[in-house]
Amino acid sequence: ALSIMLPTFVTEKIVALANEAKMAAKSVSASETMTSSSGLSQDAAGDIDFNGVAVTWEYGHASLMFIKFHSSDAQFTPEAINLTIQAVEDITKRFEVMKVKTIGSTIMLVAGIDDPRTRQEQLSGMVDAAITIRASVFRQMRVPGLECRMGVHCGPCFGAVIGGNGAVFDLFGDTVNTASRMMSSAGSGSINLSAAANALLMPRLREIVEPRAAMTMKGKGVMEVFAVMDTAGVEHLPE
Repeated sequence: ALSIMLPTFVTEKIVALANEAKMAAKSVSASETMTSSSGLSQDAAGDIDFNGVAVTWEYGHASLMFIKFHSSDAQFTPEAINLTIQAVEDITKRFEVMKVKTIGSTIMLVAGIDDPRTRQEQLSGMVDAAITIRASVFRQMRVPGLECRMGVHCGPCFGAVIGGNGAVFDLFGDTVNTASRMMSSAGSGSINLSAAANALLMPRLREIVEPRAAMTMKGKGVMEVFAVMDTAGVEHLPE
């Protein structure tokens, strides 16, 4: 059977597309193979063409964050990994940041998709979430030797439902790649911001962000990087 794991806002858009284009009747066989766990109505299911037609959305602006965590401790078990990811998810939900996917011990998150907040508010919520995660998950060392690094960038990207069996929603574009580079260039316990993210939030973060030396990043060339200070906590964030 065909199984689909999609965020609610994606399924809602697919429902709208199906209704507008009246494509459900053209793909009855596809809809019949969908599992009930997908959350899609039978009418909406027919709108997804898994024979080469992608379902995509363009986003003029979104905030992306990657979190990479690891532990040198031998007790860093799958259970510990799961608890860590759950703790991160609990925090990001409070700040209206959505997890897109987890790849091993790397978490990809987004703000600004189907979000009525301003760009500054979306990005601000993401940085607030990053500071909270660093302070309450990794600084408290719920897992012995647990460390993390994070990277944040903002800009245009596009989302797409990809795959047939076990279709998933993912994000693509240079903004995604740059956010990943910000994360990979961060030191242990660091939160790196791109120049674009830093500029969007100034002067709000002036007191808690410091410039780092320009860095050469794979596929990107020399880039400006800013870091959220180690002493920064949510209590230090101006409204």
